[in-house]
Amino acid sequence: MSPSLTEQLHASLAGPYQQIGNLPFTKALLTGDLPVQSFLTHLRCQAAIWAFFERELPANETLPLRRIWQGHPPSLTLVLEALAEISPSPTPDVTTAVRATLSCLMDLRALFRTNPLSLLGPLWVVESLAQDDRAQARDMARVPGTPKEGGLYYQALALGDERYWDNFERDLNDLYLSKRQREAIWGGAREMLFRLTAVRAALFPFKSNELAYSALALNPEADDHPVPQDPVRLKAARSAARRSQATLPYLAWLYQKQGERFADSDCAWLATLAELPPAKLPAQLDRLAGALAARGIPSYGLQRQLELVYEELYPTQPDWPGAFRSLLLAARELATRAESLLPLAARQELLEEFARKAPTDELAQNPGCAQMAISWVLDLAGNPAQKNDSLPQWFLDAGRFSRRWLKAAQGLLSHTASLTARPAAAK
Repeated sequence: MSPSLTEQLHASLAGPYQQIGNLPFTKALLTGDLPVQSFLTHLRCQAAIWAFFERELPANETLPLRRIWQGHPPSLTLVLEALAEISPSPTPDVTTAVRATLSCLMDLRALFRTNPLSLLGPLWVVESLAQDDRAQARDMARVPGTPKEGGLYYQALALGDERYWDNFERDLNDLYLSKRQREAIWGGAREMLFRLTAVRAALFPFKSNELAYSALALNPEADDHPVPQDPVRLKAARSAARRSQATLPYLAWLYQKQGERFADSDCAWLATLAELPPAKLPAQLDRLAGALAARGIPSYGLQRQLELVYEELYPTQPDWPGAFRSLLLAARELATRAESLLPLAARQELLEEFARKAPTDELAQNPGCAQMAISWVLDLAGNPAQKNDSLPQWFLDAGRFSRRWLKAAQGLLSHTASLTARPAAAK
């Protein structure tokens, strides 16, 4: 009788698993000697990987992937809750481990694009390492010198549903797979184990100059982008993030439960523009605008976030009159681009017309929505390739808004489009 898929995985990867067990990181983790910086970075790297799986697998059309993922425990939630309990504010990460994790995620995305089914291999590796952690959890909590926070995290992990692992392997073995598919899964598992070994090897030991704030400390789904290295500025950026969600409810809807995390990482990224020389500002602004537009955030949203970040950062340098001026310059550049597509006076008329037609109570509950809608139309006219329909889906949601609102909203979008199209047609 031929071995099952999981038997093959266990047998072929026994050696690499032993290498992970012999790493200084693993030994320090079990003896309670792991520095807190390594432990927190470990959790953040785990969160980033779980975030990838939880975002991609449930919506994938590959039936085996969806079947295997059904009933999956809330691993990302568990890790994020542990991080919030241990370290409510961001702390520096081991940057070499963060870079290794981001490289791993790039490989996973490439694998997902070319052969989604082969992701079962990396998923098996991540699940098996979680199972190892679960098996060691009670011992971890009793090791003298284990940080209290670490012990609590591993105790929580031990309370997880241990039956899931058995069911997970059973479901894998029940899949009808060709020889080529098995080989692809095995190859994905081997590469994932290699990548995670590199991550854990980088976590400990580390050099002091390897510690820095990373975007992963704010958001496990953040791209690889800079964040302020000054904790005061980082705190100010997070304050601006809270304000942006309050003043632009669309952003809270767009990201839903991930809203605060994305707002934090976006505003932290914006705060780093203040550190750039003027010559480099336009290129970075274009990169930011493109990244946010792809996620459904019109230029007006970016402009308001820049202004809010400036307002929060400025008090941190009261003796420097020119501090963070580049943020206002970036916001004005976005305003200039909008002006080139539709003059401010015309946009103001559109806003006033919408305010007359839309219900007052709904306007009060949704500040900035009309500006965002106009900006979406202008962005689309300026760069049709970056079309994202999230804004109109929200703005024209019959389950959210009244008929009177919907009529006014549709009129705003169509009127803006007609005005914006005229200059292009005239050319």
